[in-house]
Amino acid sequence: MASLQIDPSGNYHVKFRFAGKQYRRSLHTKMRRTAEASACHIEENIRLIEGGRLELPEDADVPTFLLSDGKLLGKPPFQTVKQIERLIKSHKLMKEKADEIWEAAYLDTSELNELLDFVKENSKHEFLYGKRSDA
Repeated sequence: MASLQIDPSGNYHVKFRFAGKQYRRSLHTKMRRTAEASACHIEENIRLIEGGRLELPEDADVPTFLLSDGKLLGKPPFQTVKQIERLIKSHKLMKEKADEIWEAAYLDTSELNELLDFVKENSKHEFLYGKRSDA
């Protein structure tokens, strides 16, 4: 069951549990009726998922997906380069979807060090790593 909360500015937030996890999301409204309708949408969409009539994609942001009646997935979560490569390969994603996921990539420590070493070795500007140009 979805419950409503009001923040100090008067905006409503919805709080609900799904698949053993608790979620809280701002509804960006100060109107109680609009907030109640959104909470009803969430409850109905959870019922549809549990009944098998609506499928929650693996990479979906749960509150965004439920509030949009299954039309929006939300931003992809940050992932390492290896995680993204595995995801693209296992799901055989189209270039457009893959590009969207790459925007959420972050470098692990070894990848970041490799990048910094590359910049240090190939820098032609004095202000990077105090390197002097060959003049």
